[in-house]
Amino acid sequence: MEVALAALNSLRPDPTRSEVEQLIASGDSFYKGLTLELRKRFKQTKSFGLSFRAGYTYSRLTDDGIVNTSDALIPGDFAGERSRSLLDRRHRFVFSGTFDTPGFSAGCRLSPIIAYQLRSAL
Repeated sequence: MEVALAALNSLRPDPTRSEVEQLIASGDSFYKGLTLELRKRFKQTKSFGLSFRAGYTYSRLTDDGIVNTSDALIPGDFAGERSRSLLDRRHRFVFSGTFDTPGFSAGCRLSPIIAYQLRSAL
């Protein structure tokens, strides 16, 4: 057995290593989504202005396990590994607004953003 391994060592790129594994950046992601948005800008008075935006996204993200430290169950067959991604968020709500302040702080603009995302059950 050792004679056979010694003969193979001369064919290895680095004979000091017993096993060499090559990792490749390979894989696919698939995203489908629907986005709805509502915007409203109210008439600006002398120094006060108001506008808002509300958005909703329904989406689905799947991938085939493109983490470079994972192996496919069947070597090289990552298509069989396709499933829901760890980054999948089915529902996402975003509300943002812009407030132009009146009075002594005229010229200041406040722009809060509230975001909520939900990963639905598998």
